[in-house]
Amino acid sequence: MELLTFTQSNGDFAIPVEQIDELLPIMSIQSIPDLPHFIEGVINLRGKVLPVVDMVEKLGGRRATPPPPVTNAEPVLTHFTKNTRLVVTMQQGHSLAVIVDGVAGIETFDHSDIHENIITEDAHPAHLKGMIMFEGKMIQIIAIDQLLSEVELSQLVERDKNLSGENMSDSGVVVVPKDDTNLGHARY
Repeated sequence: MELLTFTQSNGDFAIPVEQIDELLPIMSIQSIPDLPHFIEGVINLRGKVLPVVDMVEKLGGRRATPPPPVTNAEPVLTHFTKNTRLVVTMQQGHSLAVIVDGVAGIETFDHSDIHENIITEDAHPAHLKGMIMFEGKMIQIIAIDQLLSEVELSQLVERDKNLSGENMSDSGVVVVPKDDTNLGHARY
C-alpha cells in the first residue's frame, strides 16, 4: 500500500495514495463566514470552487495565530509553510481540498505492517484506518475520503448550493482524473 506521509503539529499521519486525486501547493483561500472551525474557506481550482478542510483543525489540533504585521508595509504572515500542500480528494461524489503540513513523501508498506484494530468499534472514528510504525514514529492512517461526517458534508453541500445558487453536483465541482504519474512527479 502506498501512503503519502506528513507531520503536523498534532501528530504524524499518512493518506492512502489511491484516495488522492491531486496534490497541489498551497494557494489563495477565500474565507467564508459561518462555517465550522476546520473549514478554512474555498479555493478556485481551474474555475471550480472547492471547500478547503484544515486537517490540523479537523483532527483536534489548533493552529497558531500568525502575528499581526508591525506596519502596513509588512506582509501578513500565515500559519502555512513551504511544505504545506492541498490534497484534492472526493467524498461521496463531492470534491474537496484538504490542507496538510510537513509532507515527507510517498512510502510503500505491506498490509501486514498496518495495525487496524487499535480502537474499539464504538469509539473508532470513520476516518482512522489504522496505525503504522515507521522510522520510530507512530503514524495514523487517515481515510481522507471519509474525513468529514455525514452532517459536516451535508453542511458543505448546502453551503455550496447557497453560494452557487445551484445543485452541487451541477456546479462543476472538479473531478480530477486519477493519474498516478502526476502524483509521483509532485514536488514535496
